[in-house]
Amino acid sequence: MTLFLFKAIGLHFLIIGLSVVLNKKVYKKLIKELAKEPSLLNFIFGFITLIVGILMVLAHNTWSSFPEILVSLYAWIALIKGTTLLVFPTLYKKAIRKMDRDSVLNFVGLVYLALGLYVTYTAFS
Repeated sequence: MTLFLFKAIGLHFLIIGLSVVLNKKVYKKLIKELAKEPSLLNFIFGFITLIVGILMVLAHNTWSSFPEILVSLYAWIALIKGTTLLVFPTLYKKAIRKMDRDSVLNFVGLVYLALGLYVTYTAFS
């Protein structure tokens, strides 16, 4: 189970990182939309993220090896993010506004890309 989820998370980070680096204008528009008053988009993202987080925490809450730690950490972050989006939408709105800078968006994209490359390489080798 850990290796399967580790591979999936690696690919997720890699694809998101590439997407952010290659499509900054699209993400800036998305951030502007998410930073508006709590909307249906926030609710949908929160609901999906919450479900993924709950399922992953219930299925995999193991903290022994690096892959297990990363998978479990990813699960808890998803659970917390989904909860925050649904329970405290204005708090999330304030946090997302800080992402509306090119330097922050570049940094996040590169971190996702680097982490995705590392995790994907590690998981598949």
